[in-house]
Amino acid sequence: MLIMFNKQFLPTIEDIENKEAKKLAQNLKEKSIRSTLTNIVDWQERNLQYWIDRSDMFFLLWCLLLVSLCFLPIQINLKLFLIGILLLLALFDIAYVLTYILPLIGSLIVAFTFILSHNFSVANKVLPISQLVALSVTFGAIISLLIYLIYKYRNIKSARPEFKVGDTFKLSLPVDKILKYRLAICRDYAKLTATLLLNLYSKNKIYFILIPLHVATAIKIRNKLYVLDQRLPILTLEKWLMFWKEKMSKNKFFCVLSYIRRNFGEGEAEIYEIRPAQKNISTKKIESKRLPATKIPNVDTVNLTNKLAKMLEIKQISRKRRPSLKIPLEDYAMLYDKDKITEFSLIRAIKNKLENELCGNLSKISNIEITQKKKDLILKIYTK
Repeated sequence: MLIMFNKQFLPTIEDIENKEAKKLAQNLKEKSIRSTLTNIVDWQERNLQYWIDRSDMFFLLWCLLLVSLCFLPIQINLKLFLIGILLLLALFDIAYVLTYILPLIGSLIVAFTFILSHNFSVANKVLPISQLVALSVTFGAIISLLIYLIYKYRNIKSARPEFKVGDTFKLSLPVDKILKYRLAICRDYAKLTATLLLNLYSKNKIYFILIPLHVATAIKIRNKLYVLDQRLPILTLEKWLMFWKEKMSKNKFFCVLSYIRRNFGEGEAEIYEIRPAQKNISTKKIESKRLPATKIPNVDTVNLTNKLAKMLEIKQISRKRRPSLKIPLEDYAMLYDKDKITEFSLIRAIKNKLENELCGNLSKISNIEITQKKKDLILKIYTK
């Protein structure tokens, strides 16, 4: 699958050599690899906003165009040919579809509407009224989507004149635009993460981990794969696969794809190694895995509390009978792993949650405590 779609998230030589990407990589670098990796994910979580429209619009517009072609009053052979062209173009860049097929549909609708308005009997022979209505509705939906996007992104366009609404429909964006727009979906996060890792740790093996409907980037450190995926914490491969299986278990499309891959393929997860070269970057599939069964670990909450208190420089002196504040950390117990890198990034994630809740005013905290409640962690805050 990645052989066809790897250009969506595989960085190019230009991406890796991008000045802003190199500058960002150096700004995030620290002495320890655990701090650097945590900084990479933390920066993305703080600075990149999930681009919901780009996640959904490509599929929605593609379906509308496909339906429009089905209603065109042309011979079945030509219709199948155009549908094939549409499917092929959709794999690469739907901008070509918008450039060529959308004007074609528009021209046909204008022509048929003109005929209908002047000679109803002729119009019935050329195109049944039901078919004309269906074609008009789908075309109207396409126009409505485009108007919605232009209206929604007018503020971004005024602040960043280089912003192009057409990029919403592109399967792949260069790292330069990801950094400028500060908008991303999973394949953009994966591309940017791979770019930063290739700049910082070119001697380490870097991977893409592909599961149904999602992709992330991983790095091998001491024979263990760590997945960096949009938000803290960093997870080991096994823990990441388990977490996403649990997270997507209610998504019917995900479940169907997982079932097909599990029963008719090699596995639900595919691991591809990134292979950089002087002229281009390629990937090679190295393994397929099944998603593991969900297991809720027993979190060492005492150790986690002590390390969080140390990071926040809280002396843990006094404690009231009842905490002043409780912050539920949903599914955080699922993310826990007794590993130096994952534990460090988990503590950083909890610290960020606490800073957001208290608007950075951590000096008022006298004591903290972390407890476990099944899949969740509960952060209890005691103030002075």
